[in-house]
Amino acid sequence: MRRTGGGKFDPDDGFLFFMASTPYIHQFIGIDRYPWLLIPAHETATESNRQLFADQCAKGFMFLDSGIFGLSVRHASKHGLTFNEALTTPAQEVEGFDQLASLHLEACRTYEATLWGYCELDQGPPDTKRELRRWMESEGLTPIPVYHPLGDGWDYLDELLDEYDRICIGNLARSVPEVRTELLHTVWERVRRAKHRVWVHALGVTPMPCLLSAPIQSADSTAHAYMMKFGASVCTARAMTAPFAKLDQLDYSYTLGEAENEIRGRGKASEFAGFLGRADLVCWRRVWEDAEREVGTEVCPPLYPGERAQLKPASR
Repeated sequence: MRRTGGGKFDPDDGFLFFMASTPYIHQFIGIDRYPWLLIPAHETATESNRQLFADQCAKGFMFLDSGIFGLSVRHASKHGLTFNEALTTPAQEVEGFDQLASLHLEACRTYEATLWGYCELDQGPPDTKRELRRWMESEGLTPIPVYHPLGDGWDYLDELLDEYDRICIGNLARSVPEVRTELLHTVWERVRRAKHRVWVHALGVTPMPCLLSAPIQSADSTAHAYMMKFGASVCTARAMTAPFAKLDQLDYSYTLGEAENEIRGRGKASEFAGFLGRADLVCWRRVWEDAEREVGTEVCPPLYPGERAQLKPASR
């Protein structure tokens, strides 16, 4: 089993929810208020962002994403492709890939000791991703593989589960809730049969009810950073991880340029964003703890006969 990189990774952590944002935006939310942050590699391109990110790495738990998602969005738009078609395009055919790959490699090398983890360059079909991962590994790095269930095939997932201690699941951010739930449960059924314990991270997923029956260990989304980027809160309230209300009316928007405004300014927006992120994380952990205590099993559904010897359930 290959252990993926990141000096701050602890396999015995409970559930973790990373706020997908930028170093600039997160400086207002505050690393003390919310210490779990995911940023794409291209956000380390400027000197000012690098300085901010280095400070955030020192104080918090940073997950460095490759930025392939954004690259595929741009490639799809430029060439009239669907997102999944762009994502499975061989890397050498994607404009801007080489520059992004170089930037990602440099960032991984620079911050590895203080990162929670970092993704591979998940561009192209499985053969291309294997080649790119071997290239990163030949450079002394150990990135977390990214599996895309809508294009990679289930055998490739089993291969990654056999070889690595952590994997990421893609294709979720743009899937409708029903498809997202089906994909996560299918992935989880294969994870629970793995030969060893594997940490699973869902890319682009805010804590949601299906994670109680497919208890992957971590996730990330941009939901809580919207108000800091666009002004309007666009935030969904949740109870036991289920959404029940959405504040997206203009009456609830913030005026980000007026930081001194205590009611609608940047200070209040950043405080609210940090509160919502932490509330979702605490709720995710608490609901699972309550269910585990009442049901009396480490995973749901319970392990099949014989599975317990193969799989050590992750600590919650």
